[in-house]
Amino acid sequence: MAPTTCCVCNASTTKTSAECHAAHYCSKTCQKNDWKTHKVLCKGFEALQRRPSSNHLLGIFLPEDESSPKLVWVKFKESTGLQELEKKTFLGDSVVSSITITRNERRGFDLKDEVVIYYNDNFLIDGLDGEAHGDVTLSDFRHGIDFLLIYGKEEKLYPAGDNSRTGTSLGIRVSRAAGTHDPPLYRLESTRVPFDNLVFRELVAPVSALFEFPLQARTIYDDRVPPIRPLTHSPVAFLYCNVDAESAAFGSLIETFSSYGDDVLVVREDGEDLDPMSLAALCTFAKDQLSSRLAGVTFSNDLERAITLMSIARGNWEQYFENYRHTATPDGLIRGLYGVLE
Repeated sequence: MAPTTCCVCNASTTKTSAECHAAHYCSKTCQKNDWKTHKVLCKGFEALQRRPSSNHLLGIFLPEDESSPKLVWVKFKESTGLQELEKKTFLGDSVVSSITITRNERRGFDLKDEVVIYYNDNFLIDGLDGEAHGDVTLSDFRHGIDFLLIYGKEEKLYPAGDNSRTGTSLGIRVSRAAGTHDPPLYRLESTRVPFDNLVFRELVAPVSALFEFPLQARTIYDDRVPPIRPLTHSPVAFLYCNVDAESAAFGSLIETFSSYGDDVLVVREDGEDLDPMSLAALCTFAKDQLSSRLAGVTFSNDLERAITLMSIARGNWEQYFENYRHTATPDGLIRGLYGVLE
């Protein structure tokens, strides 16, 4: 069996649940952790009828008038190379919306396969694989439940001057400023962030790690439902320049979900306070000295890449930061990556 990942902790594994084989776990501990959710549908696989046809995929249906979810076969038809699910059987004639889940925020890792929730007053969860639908698994069910558990949950941020809040540190909220600017301008505002905020589960931005100043960033969404594609790139995106000398994408911006959007929260991984000047300087340095000088440049080998990277980073940063302190705009605004994308 090809390696996949544990649906609880994301560790690599080839083990499946013994009875239904519909969920992957790396250990007995993770399997026990998931049992309360898993057992809801595990026995359903034994009673599941055979696939009606090759044009049916397995889904999970949460009926409005029943207390438990159930496994269902969902018919589909081919449409422009994709499988178009016939959702009317389950969700009726009303308008059907959907939410695509690409990351388990509750557990802090990206998903190998997307999970889609289709809904009006009901929910239909179905696993996705690339651009085509696939049979749902109980690993998908785990991720769907985790999404619903934090859906609509308010991530509290407190005023920077509220020193009475324990278990917090100062982070920076990087928000798009009012007005029509191209590239857009972003305002940096200090805010007090609880240590249980999901931003502390994000991956460290590569450029910040290069300077031993590890930062974590996460896009803030007012309605907690991520858009399909944010309109603009935050200046924080520059911290996600690929600085891996052995990577074919060296010098390009990493397509990470967390670094995009018009409203981004940034914190220090070590939990220490982050000041706006340091963040602004690091973002602009990554843009001026790293991203712009590395993107599109052809290097003969990995060693040449590494030497170039070190000479730019270590040789120029201290002087750059000192100059930035004296030339930064008094209103605390910094520019984003691109103008509005149509």
